[in-house]
Amino acid sequence: MRAALYYKALDLRIEDIPAPHGDLGSDEVLVRNKACGICGTDLHEYFDGPIYSPQDPHPVTNIQLPVIPGHEFAGVVEAVGRDVSTVVPGDRVSIMPQIYCGRCAQCVAGRQQTCLNLAAVGFSAAWGGLAELGVFKDYQVFRIPDSMSYMEGALIEPTAVAVHAVNMGSVQPGDTVLISGGGPIGQLAAMAAAAFGAGQVILSEPNERRRARAGDLGLTRVVDPITEDLKAVVGELTDGNGADVCIECSGGQAALTDCLNNVRIGGTIVQTALGTRPVLIDTSAQLTLRDVTYKGAYCYPVTSWPRVIQLVASGKIPAAKIVTETLDLTDLTKGFDALADPAGDQLKVIIQL
Repeated sequence: MRAALYYKALDLRIEDIPAPHGDLGSDEVLVRNKACGICGTDLHEYFDGPIYSPQDPHPVTNIQLPVIPGHEFAGVVEAVGRDVSTVVPGDRVSIMPQIYCGRCAQCVAGRQQTCLNLAAVGFSAAWGGLAELGVFKDYQVFRIPDSMSYMEGALIEPTAVAVHAVNMGSVQPGDTVLISGGGPIGQLAAMAAAAFGAGQVILSEPNERRRARAGDLGLTRVVDPITEDLKAVVGELTDGNGADVCIECSGGQAALTDCLNNVRIGGTIVQTALGTRPVLIDTSAQLTLRDVTYKGAYCYPVTSWPRVIQLVASGKIPAAKIVTETLDLTDLTKGFDALADPAGDQLKVIIQL
């Protein structure tokens, strides 16, 4: 079968590799992959890695480089192990990529996404979304309705990230929410905040093309933080109080500073973007003296899929609006290059398999 294989930075190859063969484990599911998104984490791995892909065997999966990338994907069930009862062959499914040990303190506490031995499909697992077939555990495989496209099924993973960020911010009906960074997660977080009842959603994004796409989301304001006074905009919309919740979706100093400068006294900042460099915070003036909560939101609870599938299927989060291009697997590196262009017009590229 055809698959992408990641060896090291800038070394991503499309190869013919053996398809899964032999008997499935009792709790395993064979899936024919249909659509897979390229994520910002994939970009970091491709250009700057390996970061998350193990160079030595992973303690849970025993997998090491090269690996099959792809962790945002959907497909159709081909076969199931003897004890699998949640899906049957022919079911259309979306994959939850986290692989957890189930034994460490974090797993026992119900925080599998911070498992001390965490692995992930697309980074440290035998199979990934950028291959024609893959084998996954039954707890990773969730049915999607017939009304949902495979492309939308591939968007459940990034939407789960956005929903978790909004949950971590405890967004309440009527809240003013500032999203700093209008990439895929930022735009999905803006949609999620609106779906959760935010009274006003402000999106700050310096890229003109991304702002133009966000203009179709029905947000309160889409702001260019370079040429506009973001603090004045937020102040005007909140009677000078600031945003109740700010969600940082860029990973840079400027975006975090915008959150720190525009959150209200007693408000909450959620850090969901993974930065590539350390950032500076005046903990006294910007956090303690203003009673501001600053918290991280990593991935999502592993139980998120049914809820997020319903949010997308119902149209409450129209996730497909972030898709800007679909490509064949043979054009994979073209998609990576387009997404990495800071002046480019791509937001989310979906690879069709």
